[in-house]
Amino acid sequence: MVDVLQSVLPIKDEEVVLGQYEGYRYDPTNPDHSNTPTFATVILHIHNERWEGVPFIPKAGKALNSRKAEISVQFKDVPLAIPLLYQGVTIPEAYQRLILDTIRGDQQHFVHRDELKAAWEIFTPLLHRIDNGEMKPIPYRPGSRGPEEADELLAKASYIQTHGYIWVPPIL
Repeated sequence: MVDVLQSVLPIKDEEVVLGQYEGYRYDPTNPDHSNTPTFATVILHIHNERWEGVPFIPKAGKALNSRKAEISVQFKDVPLAIPLLYQGVTIPEAYQRLILDTIRGDQQHFVHRDELKAAWEIFTPLLHRIDNGEMKPIPYRPGSRGPEEADELLAKASYIQTHGYIWVPPIL
């Protein structure tokens, strides 16, 4: 995992949209001229053979139309079909697997110190630019999907929004 994190290219300012919901500064606990983002979406590029050309797009925010933090991955068509090796296999939900691994003492799914360090190295330069006032959040309406510029950014990355997908966990 560390090698993948270390393969993430530096974040370009033009591939970041920051937002701040309208009314954030009216909260008495927040400074009047706060530059603190309450929304962010970023396009990450991994420079290795497996993930070259596949954008990873984390998105998170407060006061949105739904409570979520998500990472979208826009897969590209591949010339060879991958055989469906797992037909008829029941795969437990993520939290079930995590709890079971914890009980067994298996820590492979937890973040290790070197992974955490590599992740901070990806975002620290961006955080410094925000702290220095070099990047400003765009106002957005509470209850919206965030700044419209975020959707424009995704379109530039050739991200295709799909609607109507509902994951149904397998019955155990």
